[in-house]
Amino acid sequence: MHQVKVGWLVLSGCASLWPNLAGAQFAIGQSVENELLAAGAVVEFVVTVENAGPAVAAPGPVTVTYSAGLEVPAGTTPFPSQGSYDPLLGLWEIGNLQPGAQALLVLPAQVQDGPLPPCVFSRAVLPPAVAQAGDPGQLAFATLRAPGVEACADLFIDRADPGARTFPFCEGEVYMWLPIANRGPDPAREVFVSVSQQPNILPGLVFRDGRCANFGEVSCLLTTMAPGEEWRLLLESAVFKNKTRAELVLGATVSSAVIELDPGQESSSAALSISPYEPCPEIKVDFDSGSIGACFIATAAWGSTLDPHVRSLRRFRDRFLLTNGPGRSLVALYYRLSPPLADYISTRPVARALTRALLWPLVFVVEHPVSLLWLAAGGLWLARRRRSGGTRVSA
Repeated sequence: MHQVKVGWLVLSGCASLWPNLAGAQFAIGQSVENELLAAGAVVEFVVTVENAGPAVAAPGPVTVTYSAGLEVPAGTTPFPSQGSYDPLLGLWEIGNLQPGAQALLVLPAQVQDGPLPPCVFSRAVLPPAVAQAGDPGQLAFATLRAPGVEACADLFIDRADPGARTFPFCEGEVYMWLPIANRGPDPAREVFVSVSQQPNILPGLVFRDGRCANFGEVSCLLTTMAPGEEWRLLLESAVFKNKTRAELVLGATVSSAVIELDPGQESSSAALSISPYEPCPEIKVDFDSGSIGACFIATAAWGSTLDPHVRSLRRFRDRFLLTNGPGRSLVALYYRLSPPLADYISTRPVARALTRALLWPLVFVVEHPVSLLWLAAGGLWLARRRRSGGTRVSA
């Protein structure tokens, strides 16, 4: 995509009018009279900006971008019904709009001769002051498609934002925010995001984002991404011990089931340096297959630091107990008392089974808090019903 540098402006979406979903007072739209892509064809794009609020207001400069394959016909100029348009900067300064008023910008364009991409389009964006970044309501597209082409997307994946957090008693985990966007004119279907690491040292690096249809997997499948949508997907590793500094490179790629307009922006990488974590005394858990290191009674009971129940308890500790003074005191007391108990439990199968049974109510509460609330509400309702049913009214 290129900044407009000629005397016309192009904005959005095939006779659509999208309200700004971020609570701003403006709506932006665009139409084109002929959506069929043909070499040499001359078309007109009509951009509309409407004041949908209750008071007089100015939307600020509307920024215009366009895809390769379009040019301005010789001897033509854009026509704004209000304000002025700067062809060098691609900015439309509208000025104040009355409530319910609409400003138009008519832009002549010609499809270039020669080989063409499957889609050419224009895009207009409201300024951030009236539309939140990443909100589809801040922009509008108008698109010309080649015969037989149903949809075109423009997927973009930005540099990942990784980090590491350390926990008490020798452990830590790595997390990563991965920004992706669809900058094309059509929804991107079956968007597939994958990650890699070099060297492969992070255990259990998976997506922890509710928008992923396959939550908790090493890849993320997004059903669809609307035009203009920008998301930050969260990945997290399993908790692990790192006794020496580690250097690695995290890579990510994105693809979809629709045509990609601008190949080359669907991958990114980021370097991450992980500092050594605080050493902790390990408890040797003796199994028939060998021994493993542990720092938790739960680990001794379930036999692995990667067990889902152990991870749930660890998250409860880190996100709730360690965020307040009483919780930190409880954790400190636990770590003073737990090593000999964990050592005892780890070598006795009956003790391990009994410990799992005793910890199960806590695990259920941590993993299913909503279910617990429903059970509590149901219990209160039954208690009230019984009390009201036992009441006798005497004449």
